[in-house]
Amino acid sequence: GKNGWADEVGQEYNRDICARRLLAPPDAMLERVRRIGVPDRFIVGAGSDWFHIDTDNGTTTKGTPQDTDGSWARIFLEGSELAAAYIERLRTVAPVHIESMPGNHDRLTSIMLMTWLAERYRGAQDVTVTVATHPRKYLEIGATLVGITHGDETKDEKLPGLMALEAPEAWGRTKHRLWFTGHMHSAITYEVMGVRIIHVPSLAGSDRWHTRNGYVASRKALAANVIDHDEGLIADLPVSARDG
Repeated sequence: GKNGWADEVGQEYNRDICARRLLAPPDAMLERVRRIGVPDRFIVGAGSDWFHIDTDNGTTTKGTPQDTDGSWARIFLEGSELAAAYIERLRTVAPVHIESMPGNHDRLTSIMLMTWLAERYRGAQDVTVTVATHPRKYLEIGATLVGITHGDETKDEKLPGLMALEAPEAWGRTKHRLWFTGHMHSAITYEVMGVRIIHVPSLAGSDRWHTRNGYVASRKALAANVIDHDEGLIADLPVSARDG
């Protein structure tokens, strides 16, 4: 639902471009994943500002006005179908698990998306959906403990401590610990207290606010991170945005 006019932001961005950017990279990403091996499953953090607005007045959850391409209803309905189209691409290769990751732009609408996806895939053997409102989620993948959060309200340096506090049993069973966050829309990886924190990139284009504040340099990309059952994170496979 984000809107950018080329004369103001340097490059056009709208719902159609958003859809093409999302549905073009998975084929290249999936081919790169296949070279490593067919995964046990894909884990998708859903929400995380998937929707640009959260109200009928065209604002974020906290009421900040946004440049939008379409009304809230149109953005929600088309965005939900787009999420399903992406999941359909992934499930041709391996089962898909969808984990709730509410963002600061769409904290309420992303919960609606999760309930929509849960109903759409009710009874599916290869697609599971977790509908939960807690801002931080934890998944144990072999020897790795994975934390998922949007990242807008909790500083990175607090994440290792929160992981140990909120998932103590899984912390004790694992030897690798990862956090994935999406708020910054740029690819950044570093360690805090032995925990690797990964800010994933975004495919989203720019609007007036991002352009005027100079937030235009980050690579627009979709990333797949491969986690080995024993060795932890073994690959980061970003695919750049394609508007064609």
